[in-house]
Amino acid sequence: MPKKKSVVKYWCGKYKFIKHDIWMIADDEISTPRRVFYNCLKTLVIAIRRVVEDKLHIKAAALTYYTLFATVPVLALIFAIARGFGFQELMKNSFVRQFYVQSTFLPYLLKFVDKYLTRVQGGVFVGVGVAVLLWSVISGFRQVERTFNEIWQVKKSRPFVYQFTTYLSLMLIAPVFIITSSGLSVFIVTNLSYYFKNGLFGPLLTVTLKLTPYFINGILFTSFFLIIPNTRVKFLSGLIAGVFTGIFFQIFQILYIRGQVYLTAYNTVYGSFAVIPLLLLWIQISWVIILFGAELSFAVQNVSNFEYEYDAQKISRRYKDFLTFLIMHIIVKKFEYGEPPVTAETISKNNTIPIRLVTSVLNQLSDLGVVIEMIDQKTKQKSYLPGIDINKITVSYMLDKIEQDGSEGFIKISNKELNHEELWSKLETIRLQIRSSQGALLIKDL
Repeated sequence: MPKKKSVVKYWCGKYKFIKHDIWMIADDEISTPRRVFYNCLKTLVIAIRRVVEDKLHIKAAALTYYTLFATVPVLALIFAIARGFGFQELMKNSFVRQFYVQSTFLPYLLKFVDKYLTRVQGGVFVGVGVAVLLWSVISGFRQVERTFNEIWQVKKSRPFVYQFTTYLSLMLIAPVFIITSSGLSVFIVTNLSYYFKNGLFGPLLTVTLKLTPYFINGILFTSFFLIIPNTRVKFLSGLIAGVFTGIFFQIFQILYIRGQVYLTAYNTVYGSFAVIPLLLLWIQISWVIILFGAELSFAVQNVSNFEYEYDAQKISRRYKDFLTFLIMHIIVKKFEYGEPPVTAETISKNNTIPIRLVTSVLNQLSDLGVVIEMIDQKTKQKSYLPGIDINKITVSYMLDKIEQDGSEGFIKISNKELNHEELWSKLETIRLQIRSSQGALLIKDL
């Protein structure tokens, strides 16, 4: 019995350490190997926890619908671009080899694409057909970007012009990427194997062929995680998540192909329509893997932002107000001295404040109109400026803005023993009396 209690106590201690204690350890308090291990552990914990918090299964289900809706238009645009360069048939063959996992469904899909292109090009209103095609493609990509922005806690999407140019660039690159990646394997098999099959490099060639899909997926998903979110994603964060996602995505493809042998019950129930539920299953699980990769890239880049998370979630109203005035004072003074707009990262680093708290305060100030968020479209770097004349931003003004943030007065209170209107009036009078002495003090003069 004592041994059982000691085991339970041991695992309870580990759970408490992972949930609370590990987030209170500063990097300069431990050795480098332990710091690396703790950061990896915290990154994994953040990614897994956010899978539940962000309800990835629901997001994946929504993207499954948008994927089905946009698949034919997206492929039609890709094949139209390929046709313009004169390699449409090569593109089709490469596409079939690249997505061999859906070999049963691909012939039907390619027929749909051909019919779609025929209608767009042969219609009476060709311009309308092209416009609908572009709108279908852009709407699909916008939904993906919106989902990634939610994961990265980005409130604003790209301006429409930047969306159009970014997505069109992806459509131009996609045919070249698919043909190149598919042709790479063909080149290795048809050329290099002639020289190496009888030599010492035979096993190396076999391993190279097996690893090529993982390498290609890694490049594809790394680019995906770096480009799609409307924020600056560091290359290392995108690379780690891209490699991880590429490996698991390829493993899933192998398991999916082998698993179809054991799903004969679907053929019995659905007959020729069995491909539909299997396709939906493949798309949704694929999106779950991709979205988890996005969560992982966010966790890798922002692991330090979750320091003191347990206490930050229970921050008092008084301390939150103190941080709000401190951050506002920094922004105002930077503007007063004519210095460049300050960023959340700079405020966090110079004042040793967890960046999640800094971001939370800046988001609130931006919503209140007290500060303006500036986004550099090239670097995706956010900076902040005062939203009004700094000579009008007083202590009283800030307190009014903070306290009045949200809805009020929407409940019809009825109490015969207490005059609630009189109580409200007294509390307002007390607030005014408290602010009367120092309320007119400017934030910049604090």
